[in-house]
Amino acid sequence: MFFLVGVIYERTHTRNLNDFGGLFPLIPVYGGILIFTSMASLGLPGLNGFISEFLVVRGAWPIFTLYTALGMIGFSSPALTSSRGLSKYCTAAE
Repeated sequence: MFFLVGVIYERTHTRNLNDFGGLFPLIPVYGGILIFTSMASLGLPGLNGFISEFLVVRGAWPIFTLYTALGMIGFSSPALTSSRGLSKYCTAAE
């Protein structure tokens, strides 16, 4: 995923997400790969991040129920941030 972002930075020389808007119609395969790798890093079931998150929650739940529940809320924060960034980058949505 970092490689994909690095390629876009090298081509555009900017890190401002507002300047990237609407690249998905121009390069759909690249956008699809970027979305797939973003979902994998968020722990979508069936991808690589899911197994580790599931095992951590399963092992910690019987012992630290409250802290595990708070940690589950923390798992949703990167998902919101990543989905907002992807929508600005790929489709120029606000």
